[in-house]
Amino acid sequence: MKSHLLIVLLIFLQLFWSISRTRGQSAQFVAPDTVCLNAPIYIQNSSPAGQAYYWNFCAGDLNQIPTAQNYSVAPESNTPVFMDYANDNGEWIGLVVNHLSGTISRLRYGNSLNNNPSITNLGSLGVMPLYLEGIQIVHDGQQWFAFVVGGQRSQSALIKLNFGNSLLNTPTAVNYGAIGGIDFPVDISIFNKNGKWYAFTVSAYNNSLTRYDFGDNLDNMPTGINFGNLGNLRYPTGIFGIEENSDYYLYVVSQDDNRIIRLNFGNDITSVPSAKDLALVNGTLNAPRDITLIRDCGNNFGFVVNANSSSLMKLDFGNSLLNDAPVATDLGNNGNMNFPHSISTIFRTGNQLNFFVTNVRNNSFTVFTFANCSSTNIPSSSAFNPPVYTYSQPGKYNITLHMNEGQASQSVFCKTIVVMEAPLLNLGDTLNQCSGETLAIGKQFTDASHYRWSTGETSAFIQPSQPGWYWLEVTFRSGCYTRDSVFVRQPQGATFDFGPDKNICQSGPFTLDGPPGMLRYEWNDGSTTQSINTSIGGTFYLTVTDSCGKQYSDTIRINRTLNTSPLSLGNDTTVCVNKWPMSVPNQYARYLWSNGDTTNFTSSTASGTYWLTAWDICDQAMSDTINITQHAPAYTNLGNDTLYCGNFSQTLHANMQMPSFTWSTNENSSSITITQPGIYWAEVKDLCNNTYRDSITIRQMPKASPFSLGNDIRSCGDSSFTLTGPSNAATYVWSNNSQNISTRITSPGDYWLTISDACGNSFADSINYSRLQVPNVFLGDDTVLCIKNSFPLSAGNDGASYLWSTGSTTQKIDISQSGTYWVKVVNDVGCVAADTVNLKISMSQNMGLFQMPTAFTPNNDGLNDCFGIGKWGDVKVYKFEIYNRWGELIFTTTKASDCWNGKRNGTAQPSGQYAYIVVAETACGIVEHKGLFSLIR
Repeated sequence: MKSHLLIVLLIFLQLFWSISRTRGQSAQFVAPDTVCLNAPIYIQNSSPAGQAYYWNFCAGDLNQIPTAQNYSVAPESNTPVFMDYANDNGEWIGLVVNHLSGTISRLRYGNSLNNNPSITNLGSLGVMPLYLEGIQIVHDGQQWFAFVVGGQRSQSALIKLNFGNSLLNTPTAVNYGAIGGIDFPVDISIFNKNGKWYAFTVSAYNNSLTRYDFGDNLDNMPTGINFGNLGNLRYPTGIFGIEENSDYYLYVVSQDDNRIIRLNFGNDITSVPSAKDLALVNGTLNAPRDITLIRDCGNNFGFVVNANSSSLMKLDFGNSLLNDAPVATDLGNNGNMNFPHSISTIFRTGNQLNFFVTNVRNNSFTVFTFANCSSTNIPSSSAFNPPVYTYSQPGKYNITLHMNEGQASQSVFCKTIVVMEAPLLNLGDTLNQCSGETLAIGKQFTDASHYRWSTGETSAFIQPSQPGWYWLEVTFRSGCYTRDSVFVRQPQGATFDFGPDKNICQSGPFTLDGPPGMLRYEWNDGSTTQSINTSIGGTFYLTVTDSCGKQYSDTIRINRTLNTSPLSLGNDTTVCVNKWPMSVPNQYARYLWSNGDTTNFTSSTASGTYWLTAWDICDQAMSDTINITQHAPAYTNLGNDTLYCGNFSQTLHANMQMPSFTWSTNENSSSITITQPGIYWAEVKDLCNNTYRDSITIRQMPKASPFSLGNDIRSCGDSSFTLTGPSNAATYVWSNNSQNISTRITSPGDYWLTISDACGNSFADSINYSRLQVPNVFLGDDTVLCIKNSFPLSAGNDGASYLWSTGSTTQKIDISQSGTYWVKVVNDVGCVAADTVNLKISMSQNMGLFQMPTAFTPNNDGLNDCFGIGKWGDVKVYKFEIYNRWGELIFTTTKASDCWNGKRNGTAQPSGQYAYIVVAETACGIVEHKGLFSLIR
């Protein structure tokens, strides 16, 4: 899984190590250890002259929680367990191992591993067994190889794939068998030491470590040496190798006892290593499957995937990967992980850090990303001395200089800078010192070392004696400072008067003004400005509020007279509509139409004389009259649709009073004679050029003909069918007395149909429907099983053919793993039946189904919000209790579905460790757990 090729190391790991990896002089620079928020940062480059420089001030930070995105790879990849990737001639290629099928899938990412890949399944290549596991890609300078381990018991094997000069070629495959005493090998690590090629693999079934020696050529058949069980391994599944100070180390994951063991070979890779059990601080592993390590800016990290909890765990080794007690942090399940099986080498995309996790149960990959931050005004630079920049958020940041990146003389230097924030000082914008009130301005800070006011005072608060601007500067013990100012005013009371009511008989707007300098204005029309303009009369009022909250109001009545233009309804007219609108401008106070309407508009509904009288606001009256003549509407009617049997002739008549005619036959007379069926229409226009249309459908009765209901029907089990007769009949009579064109049959028997047309012709046909016997298949109910070796499943139905979800074609299979199983049965008459069962299996020797979480985060994000045993299934709980650090009982229940939400009597409890006791009766007997877990907020 983890590629330890020199190419991959040079491209990725080298870019993030804080020590120099150069063939010449190293990159270096001088920068402050701490700065204040938004303070200018000056960096002096003390590196020797180089060809290229790349500065990053806000790179992806492994101290942060990564984001995750899930990609499905089904059906080209099924049960993906391990993967490796490499850059082949500018294109990123990934190889994925498919566990159950024993096949390899190739992923093409193009120019970036962040692309969504295309996937091709290369198959088993004729040599690979089922239950494959680990893979590593190697380039020896001329050829591409991939080495795969997997298989169980006698099928355990080391397989070599030779791709030649390109990973896009179809490889030749060699199965070396179980050399080196391997038994279900899970992971593999390959490297070159002093011109010799070596590989290590761990075997889960016999808990052993095997070393392969290829000599100076990977095409050689290797020799294998089995070291036995080093470090008391229990089901080892993942390994990762590092070289530190010329010594070589292997980190091995021991799944069943939740441990990580470091094997130390010293400076001789052919020696027998010593074993060291790492002591994790603040963390508990949960069936760990794989591990990857990285050095980053003086920091050293590891990441582990847990199979049982489908979670990601981060290990912080501090300043050395040889730290015996790394601090563990559970990052939870991000990216829809489901039985995560392996974790890739960490790679860089721009300023981001990424790695892959394979998910067996949902056939997917999860891509984790440590994104670069967005807290700098300048994220990067290519200058020898970078420009002055600032950080907008407090925290720890890594400043990285890559010199001569991609060249033989490339080097990296990294420094961590701490950005501190001064507390926020906000004195407000404007403060009012109202009459009779005492005003105090300022703010107290617990870590302040000095206060300085614009008045010269040095206290946290002052009382202003007069209006004006005041500012305060606060200096803190960290050396950072903050400053803010405020304006203090002493508002005076306000009164105002609109004066007497006014009569205005003139056009144009009229302005009403409120008093100036008020805090708020509220007019009767909703306006909030000091002044408003009005072109109409009415009653107006205004309420104002001064800056001290006192209110004042006044009201005025405006009577408005407008200079209106003469009233005109227009010229007399003839109209061609039923309803003709008439209107005048809306500038009068009152209106009266001859039809009684009292608005500025009305409509005529018949020919006649209409008049309007209108009065302006000064009660001056004006009138006008108009004559409206309405033209009568036209129509045409071709008659009802007609049905004929045999030959026919019919004459169609349009409205003969219209001035013009148009037929669908392109004729222009008032009538036409037709002898063929079809749809005919006529279009006429009246004197107002309005168009009217009508249509008629002429049909001939369909003539019946001989027909067939189809072949006789043979059906597996209970089914129903629809029988349909021909569409060209006038009547239908079925054997079940139905008279529809179709009928539904649900039971075996003979069925017939007789059809007739309107001209007396009739025809008939019949069909037989018979049922075949369907096999009965039942695998049992979904359940939880506790077994020692295996559990039999039977499909029954002797003499039939079978296909199981495992690929087996026997009547019975034996299972030993949890999962969903299905079988399809075909009997001797070809009828098919199937059934599915979900089984949860725990081997009685480890009771792996009944584990407790190590931590939970009750933050209502829908993930890991409650601590409990709900995932144990249908169990009987005798005791489930939780105690705080003082031994107080804070939660108890006897229901498996209950869990603790992190509160006691409705009060959220603090972060920290808590103790639990669980006693329950399960499918595997009585389970009793006692231990500690962490509440994280």
